[in-house]
Amino acid sequence: MNKHQRVDDVVYGAPSTAHHVIYVSDLTGASANLGGEAYITTHPSRRHLCIQPHGRRFTPTAKTTARKLHGHASKAHDRYTAHEAREFAMCPATVPPLSSVKALAFDVFGTTVDWRSSVTEELTLRAYRKRSSNPSPALKDRLDSLDQDDWARFAQAWRDTYVHFVRSFNPGQDVWKTIDEHHRDSLVQLLGTWGLEGLYTDAEVDSLSLVWHRLAPWPDTVDGLAKLRDSGKLVLATLSNGNMDLVRDLNDFGGLGFHRLFCAETFRAYKPRPETYLGAARDMGLEPGQVAMVACHMGDLEAAKACGLRTIYVERPREEAWDKDGEEFVAARNWVDLWIGEEEGGFVTMADKLLDIL
Repeated sequence: MNKHQRVDDVVYGAPSTAHHVIYVSDLTGASANLGGEAYITTHPSRRHLCIQPHGRRFTPTAKTTARKLHGHASKAHDRYTAHEAREFAMCPATVPPLSSVKALAFDVFGTTVDWRSSVTEELTLRAYRKRSSNPSPALKDRLDSLDQDDWARFAQAWRDTYVHFVRSFNPGQDVWKTIDEHHRDSLVQLLGTWGLEGLYTDAEVDSLSLVWHRLAPWPDTVDGLAKLRDSGKLVLATLSNGNMDLVRDLNDFGGLGFHRLFCAETFRAYKPRPETYLGAARDMGLEPGQVAMVACHMGDLEAAKACGLRTIYVERPREEAWDKDGEEFVAARNWVDLWIGEEEGGFVTMADKLLDIL
């Protein structure tokens, strides 16, 4: 038997199993003995019942119990005939939640590109050049007091202003402002706060503020996107809070190859506003449940889920705002449809698991 053959296929194709008793164990994965020949188990990336050779077992990454799947079994070793197992396997809960997905909507900052490294390197390089160009004694002393760790903190402070901006922006009341405009305004404010007012000319401030157009992808990003794109099974789209020029430049700069570019400017609203998630699905001609949001920020996924989108979490270093030891984050494993841990290969692993489901 093929280890990925569905239980209902086995029942259809092998009537002799009709008299076997199937046991479903309420363990880390639902499992059963099928006539001593094979086990029925839940594949970790599929979340439905599968056949695998006798004596071998998957180790599911998330609990999938008989209770969750259909509500028939309330304790370990409840019995099912093959006919009951067929009904069990055909119930909606045993169908992989991502099996109907036709498009992926990707968060960009932090999920697809490594903004932290790129912005910190640019800030450090420009400060070094300024220090070598005979600035005023006060600015030179200030620059001499800053090292790369300080510029990393500056980059984080810059990012924090962005988070506050998009969270507080009200499209019904506020005049539209792009992320490019915000990045420039907040850069000027931060330079003043850090005792660096006058360090750069207006033209240099303009140029530096556009560093967000030149962010390097994570090492797994390009290969993972290529796998998904080459499969021909999915539309790959951005769903970013950046403006269109910014997102287009990132797509070109990183060689990302997205099919569609959606951003806050498209919908005149910032995530996590529902208009962004629903607008992306609508503009692709899809129902929300046919789109999966890919993000490294649980708040982004929670908002997408509330709009009916499926969810894929790709964990990235120092990106998650939620407390990873907190109840909310731990409970998210019960509703995130696919979870890729920080050390699990990022977009490449996501592509492999997702294409296995589709």
